Amino acid sequence: MPKEQPQSLENQLKMARPKRAEVKRVPLTPEEKDFLGKIMDQAVAAEKTGKLQEALNLYTDYKNELLRIKDKKEQEKKKKSDEGFDLNLPEEVLDWVHNEVGFSGQAAVNWIEKKFDRSAPLPHLKIKGDLRINPAVYDIKRLPNHLIVDGTLIIERNDFKYLPRNLVVNKDLHLVNANIKELPDDLKVAMNIFIKKTDTDLLDQAKKLEKKGQIGKVTQVK
Repeated sequence: MPKEQPQSLENQLKMARPKRAEVKRVPLTPEEKDFLGKIMDQAVAAEKTGKLQEALNLYTDYKNELLRIKDKKEQEKKKKSDEGFDLNLPEEVLDWVHNEVGFSGQAAVNWIEKKFDRSAPLPHLKIKGDLRINPAVYDIKRLPNHLIVDGTLIIERNDFKYLPRNLVVNKDLHLVNANIKELPDDLKVAMNIFIKKTDTDLLDQAKKLEKKGQIGKVTQVK
């Protein structure tokens, strides 16, 4: 059988040129548009002057950078989803209690009346007293943003990795047996935050917040 001939540079260029639909799928900031636009301008200029290999390399760079930006945005979107979400309506609070806490109907209403301080306006959600998140107690996998815990918050053996934004704990925060990987910059803990000595990254983050006055004291435990 005859050998397959390699594609000409013209055909390679045709394949390498970014399609409008590919670009439109990725929401770009003005800075990202400017960055990619410069690469595109260089590629078009190289192609017009007959520098086809240079143009091919630049079109390839454009596509690679677009893919990198797309992947980064998808990762940020997932992380944001993991970190928390806003509850803006009473119905959304009921849905969260039903989906995460496990109560529905009147039981969910009763739990909300028992656990929540309704004086806090949404999207803030204020928990009266303590809250313990544990598969054996409340198997909560996602916490809403703007959560205020009037007592102590204990998170152990949970599946989520990020705390919500604007979390306020008016007493202690226990992360001893938790899977939390990162602390939000706006976290506030009035008293102690308990973290295993082995969680060095988390300890470093907590100590930075302690220096800023956002955490009362970082306490290491075995």
